[in-house]
Amino acid sequence: MRILPFFACLCLLDLVLSPSVEQLFNLFANLTLCFNFIPNAQIPMIGVGWFLGVVFVFYLLFPFFVFLLDSKKRGWISLGIALVFAGLCTVHSYNVDIPVPNIGRSNIIYTMPLFMTGGMIYLY
Repeated sequence: MRILPFFACLCLLDLVLSPSVEQLFNLFANLTLCFNFIPNAQIPMIGVGWFLGVVFVFYLLFPFFVFLLDSKKRGWISLGIALVFAGLCTVHSYNVDIPVPNIGRSNIIYTMPLFMTGGMIYLY
């Protein structure tokens, strides 16, 4: 990824301009590019950084996705597990203060059932 050094410089600059412990945690999450694995991640450091995280997680998980869809039986089991994970994360990230929880597609755990459903359509 040629854009990663520039992204890292922007993240470091943001930390220098507004230093805090929370910004340090955000810097770590941004530089590892794995913040899309965190349910309800609020990473406000760089506005368009979410796209790099989505692309990184997709390329990281694509070999596993192909392996899970090797057969129809394994595909159905994987789809069931993805639905269970999405449900558990929805329950875990539910906030009592918010009457209608906003569960968006900003996390790979919530969108994995969609990937698996598309893979199952491809299998059939």
